[in-house]
Amino acid sequence: MKTLRFLSVFVLSMALVAGVFSSCKKVSDADLKTAVETVLATSGDYSAVVVDVKDKVATLSGVVSSEEVKTALDAALKSVKGLKSIESLIEIAPPAPDFTAIDAALQTGLAAALKDHQKVIASVKDGIVTLKGEIKKADLATLMQKISALSPVQILNDSLTVK
Repeated sequence: MKTLRFLSVFVLSMALVAGVFSSCKKVSDADLKTAVETVLATSGDYSAVVVDVKDKVATLSGVVSSEEVKTALDAALKSVKGLKSIESLIEIAPPAPDFTAIDAALQTGLAAALKDHQKVIASVKDGIVTLKGEIKKADLATLMQKISALSPVQILNDSLTVK
C-alpha cells in the first residue's frame, strides 16, 4: 500500500514536472512580445522602439540615440528565453545639430541690426531669434529685413509690441 502510494505520488510528480517543462517550451508569440516589451521598459530609454513577434522571431523597429544603445538593446534581449532570433530594423538618430557657431554669428549680426531700435531686445537660442520690446510700425519691416538677412532658423516676434 505504501509502495503504491509512493509510486502514485512519484508518477504524479513526474507528470507535473514534465507538464511544466513542456509548457515552458510552448511559449506563445504574445508572451514573448510581452517579455520583450518588459525588457525594453526596464533596460533603458527604448520608448521609440516597437516590437512585433511572429513565429518566435522578434522584429524591432524604431529609433535609438546611438550604436551603443542599439548594441545594449540586442544584448538585453538575448535574456528573453524562447526567442528563435531577433531581427533589428532599428535606426540610429542623427546627432542634434550644434548651433554654437550659428548663435554666435546671429548675436553679432543682431547688434548691428538693433542699433537703431533701442527699445527692441533680441535673444538667440538654437538659431532662433526671439524679439521683445517695442517698435514703431514704420520701423518693423526694416528691422525684419535686417534680421532675415542674417539667415536665422526662425524669427519669433510674438512678444514684440508694435506701436
